[in-house]
Amino acid sequence: MRNFAVKSVDQAERAISTFMESASKSVAMVSSPMNDAAQQALAITEKNLMAAFEHARKLMNAKDINEVMQLQTEFLRNQFGVATEQSKQMSGGIASPERCCERRA
Repeated sequence: MRNFAVKSVDQAERAISTFMESASKSVAMVSSPMNDAAQQALAITEKNLMAAFEHARKLMNAKDINEVMQLQTEFLRNQFGVATEQSKQMSGGIASPERCCERRA
């Protein structure tokens, strides 16, 4: 069962990566005042998706329900901080693009 889950996550990640790559190329080809915002939104989306895939892998390797709960709590806490920074970035706040999606340790 675990092997099936690992393969499924890997397959989904490859599909999402391909989609995001195509979307980025499409956005880059269109000249528009909103192009920077669209590219920024795609970058944020991709980072969030990659964090979710990493989290799924950690959950698949959890030994028991306590570890699952700990991982979930940690992930949600981290993502709340990331979302706050991303919101600032998208609304023209002070967060720099390099820091927007860094993981909190």
